Amino acid sequence: MKNIPDEYRQRGYKPGYNQWHWKKLPRYCYMIDLDSIEIRNKQPKTIIELRSTPTPLNDWQKEIVLNISKKLEIPSYLVYHNNDLTVFDITDLNTDERKKLTEDEYIDFLKGVSKNKSYLDQNKNLKS
Repeated sequence: MKNIPDEYRQRGYKPGYNQWHWKKLPRYCYMIDLDSIEIRNKQPKTIIELRSTPTPLNDWQKEIVLNISKKLEIPSYLVYHNNDLTVFDITDLNTDERKKLTEDEYIDFLKGVSKNKSYLDQNKNLKS
């Protein structure tokens, strides 16, 4: 795993496209792996960066996700989840507002994503 940044090795980095990218391309050719873009009626509605461990986005990663979010005029979230996918800790990347949701609440979150509005802001009654 030569030429792979320490931050990736520490997270149990697995071989695949990302490793190939790091090995074959020069250091100025960065990439990020966006995990999910929720789509409704063939339109992007929100960007979701998923994490199963509480590892925050680097500042430059957050800046890129927010830049894409702004250009698409959709919200973006960082979502940590437990291994059995029953607890979801969501951070709105635009406002840094954070909520912990149950599986049912997260399902409602995914059903309720809407353009130009933060779901967390629309649902203030959810647990903090």
